[in-house]
Amino acid sequence: MIDDDKWLEDSIKSFRDIQKEFQRQFQSIWQPLQSFPVDMIETDKEVIVRADLPGFKKQDLQVEATEKRILIHAKRKEERTERGKYFYRKERKSGEIRRVLDLPTEVKPEKSKLEFKDGVLEIKLPKKEISKKKKFRLL
Repeated sequence: MIDDDKWLEDSIKSFRDIQKEFQRQFQSIWQPLQSFPVDMIETDKEVIVRADLPGFKKQDLQVEATEKRILIHAKRKEERTERGKYFYRKERKSGEIRRVLDLPTEVKPEKSKLEFKDGVLEIKLPKKEISKKKKFRLL
């Protein structure tokens, strides 16, 4: 006689194992499209953001900034056709990545400078002048 409770437990465990493996495989496929490496450097006068975006062109990029945050969005769509004497192949590839970064200090986004060269986006954001704190004598 088969123990129904044991069979049910084993079936549920097997299903959960399959589900975990599926999630792991799915995440590994899409992980490269979710993010990209970024360096953020703060100097006395500006915040510099460098983002590695290989394979993208300047027209694929969109950058939005506020005084406290920056959004980098890249989207590409590529279509390639190959023809030979006995074959015809058409491939399509697309991808989209986006990243929102909190800046370490307030900046002047309207005075920012952008450069995109060799797959690296560099954004220089001048710091907003912070008024010097006034000292108050309390006694």
